[in-house]
Amino acid sequence: MQFQPLFLLTAWLTGILALPGPDPATLSTVPKPAKTPTGDCSRSGMVCIAEMHVVYNQTTGTCGCEWIPGFGPVVPVTERQEVDPKTCPTVRCKDNYHPVYYPGKTHCACEPDYPDPSTCPTIKCTSSTRPVYHPETKSCSCDPIPLECPNSIFCAAGCHKVQDPLTKKCTCQVTNPIPKTCPQFKCLENHHVVYHPDTDKCGCDSDCPDLMCIAEQRVTYNYTTNSCSCRYIPGLEPSPIQARGEETYPVISLSPVPTKGITPPACSNIMCISEKHPVLDEKTGKCTCEWIPGFGPIPIKSKPTSSPTSSGSVEPTPIKPSCPDTICISEQRPTYNPTTGKCTCEWIPGLKPGEPSTLLYSRATPTRGIPAGCSGIMCIPEMHPVYNETAGICECEWMDIFKPPIISWTSSDPSASPTPLPTPTRFTQISPRPTLPPIEPSCFKPGTYCVPEMEPVFNATSGKCECEWIPGLGPGGPATITA
Repeated sequence: MQFQPLFLLTAWLTGILALPGPDPATLSTVPKPAKTPTGDCSRSGMVCIAEMHVVYNQTTGTCGCEWIPGFGPVVPVTERQEVDPKTCPTVRCKDNYHPVYYPGKTHCACEPDYPDPSTCPTIKCTSSTRPVYHPETKSCSCDPIPLECPNSIFCAAGCHKVQDPLTKKCTCQVTNPIPKTCPQFKCLENHHVVYHPDTDKCGCDSDCPDLMCIAEQRVTYNYTTNSCSCRYIPGLEPSPIQARGEETYPVISLSPVPTKGITPPACSNIMCISEKHPVLDEKTGKCTCEWIPGFGPIPIKSKPTSSPTSSGSVEPTPIKPSCPDTICISEQRPTYNPTTGKCTCEWIPGLKPGEPSTLLYSRATPTRGIPAGCSGIMCIPEMHPVYNETAGICECEWMDIFKPPIISWTSSDPSASPTPLPTPTRFTQISPRPTLPPIEPSCFKPGTYCVPEMEPVFNATSGKCECEWIPGLGPGGPATITA
């Protein structure tokens, strides 16, 4: 009976070990990837990262992820990678290098872009160019060697930089010299003649199309050096300034690019134009906009005159023929006053407010001025008003160059005697033209208009302004208008 527990334990263990279990061969074997149709990976359900795509492997008959050309890991120049020849284009190299596959070593390497002997065996370049291999076209070309110029120079259109081998300085040389067959013609401003060998024609190109200057400067083309530069517009050059707080020992400094100072906290809300900055006035406690040094208007300094206490004779200032620095409105003109020695703006005759307007005509020869008592008389362009002292009225007389000629009278009857024509005198009264009343100033108010052949006349009976024909320009008869 003492062996009964041992017997039961043995039977229990035997039953557990007799239970069915997995095949040992199945536990040690890794499941193989599912075979897919040849070249078809659409049903595989495989998803790759953004830099890879699904590619069918003919050796294993499965689909896998491979790098998209241009997104693979960068391979250093000295590093060799065991890859398939088809994946060699996916290898990324640094600038001026390209991947090369070696069949004997079965790997790709990054080699410099030198001329490939199989495509460019005899290529030769000049001293200013170098051979460059283009893997996309599998060809070589001579590209210009980038120049490192110690001097800053900008070449104009149709020119290129050339470096002196001794001084290493760069100059501008014309790329295509202008042939003798090019016609002689002039170009517009900021343009020059350039020869185009592709079309075998000469044309006018912009001097410096790629050069940009600041607003205070303009592009300047130097025909001697074939170079472009930025120069200040006359009157906008930076002016020498004196630093604040240094009146005892002034320091003159030239700042080509003045910058705005630190804005005081009290002026943070003040907005100024780009040429000004806010400044706090300590006396008033207010902020004002002041010119940035170098960007303010340059005051025009008058010529120094000799002081009264200076020794020697002082000659009077000559009368200036014009005042070019004085700007007036369109109705005024600058006039030099010899008494005060200054230029002032004076009204042009007939344009002063409150005075009647007078038509001004261009004369072939200088004419005498209109007398003071004939300011209201209007004549045709070939006549001018003249005051008749005998009659005490103003009359229109022909100008000397427009006076009608006197025609001699002839007749077939010898007994007939011609009536002598009156000798024209200066004060011969015009007849049968009646004396016209002077034009009232009220007829020149806005709203009264006449055709060029008429003139406004005040009718005392109707109390209105009427348009009458100018003598010699119409049949006569007033045309009434409403003022």
